[in-house]
Amino acid sequence: MPDARKFGDLSVRPEVIKGQSTGKWFIDIPSSITSTGRRIRKRFATKNQAEAVAKEVARELKFRNLGFWKKSKRSNLLFNDAADEWLKSKQLEADIQTLSLSTLRTIRIRIMPLKAFFGKYDVSDIRSEDIGRYQRGRIEAKRKGVTVNGETRVLRQIFGWLADKGYIDTIPKFKRAGEEYRRFDIPAPETVVALLSKLPLVNRVLIRLLAETGMRPSEALNLPWAHIEEQQQRIRVEAYGTWRPKTQVSRRIVPLNEGMMKELLSLPRRGVYVFAGKDPSKPLQNVRTALATAAKATGLPRPSLKLFRKAYASWQAEKGLHPRLLQELMGHAPGSKVTDQHYVFASEAAMRKAGITLPVAGEAV
Repeated sequence: MPDARKFGDLSVRPEVIKGQSTGKWFIDIPSSITSTGRRIRKRFATKNQAEAVAKEVARELKFRNLGFWKKSKRSNLLFNDAADEWLKSKQLEADIQTLSLSTLRTIRIRIMPLKAFFGKYDVSDIRSEDIGRYQRGRIEAKRKGVTVNGETRVLRQIFGWLADKGYIDTIPKFKRAGEEYRRFDIPAPETVVALLSKLPLVNRVLIRLLAETGMRPSEALNLPWAHIEEQQQRIRVEAYGTWRPKTQVSRRIVPLNEGMMKELLSLPRRGVYVFAGKDPSKPLQNVRTALATAAKATGLPRPSLKLFRKAYASWQAEKGLHPRLLQELMGHAPGSKVTDQHYVFASEAAMRKAGITLPVAGEAV
């Protein structure tokens, strides 16, 4: 484009829509130098304005690369106010269904201790040492490392938003808190079968569905009859009523075997939901009591509903299912590390099977 000009890593270009110039100009900021890792465009009314800003930014970037830093300006924005404004942006994402309501609820919970600690700070005054003190205080308050790291992930997102808005020049660096490795005792399929035999009909079908498909508990509990496709032997996981799938890739097709489909269709139709609660217009709420009773009867530790999703992922991994296919079945993004890091666990039986036995000296190999 002949009118484009380079200022270091930045480019100044005219705005063109459908081949026609609008008269506006923008600065093109490459993903390599943004706080979010995404390309950003800043729009200006005139070419002179865009070039003046680009020249200044390029100059500051050059100084920073040489080790010279411009003294940060005060933002005059308290963290409490910044957090509230950032939450409004998250609420908007939930309103347009690019953020799940469950994720928004989690964010609201995690931001509370951050506001309690950093609330009166000017956001430009928060340093790495302050974040370290926050982490130490949370650990001393007996919060687990995984909890503290969840909170500081939200803090990092807020800093990224502040940097994009121009309230801060740099994002404070900090390390994650140590996390205790959580080992799950993944039950064998035979153990789950024994558990199913002790459950009443509706609960039995629910747990079997979770174990055979790896669906999230919320996906199964909010499953309407309208999303079961008998002829194709599958379930459509998609929005229904006020419920939304966790992410965009959570919207998917879940194939069923003949036996699972038969069990689902054998359930009484008391309302719009497959697993209806006492109020037929609402999903089943209390599953834990029946599950705990059945687990006690079979001599098993009390399981959570999410355990069966982890069991499904672990069984499939032991069978050698390709990770990409497992991600698709579970509603995880392609290439996501979440599947391996949080859902696939090695059972003792699988580790024994993978063991190596060396020959005794003198024996034929």
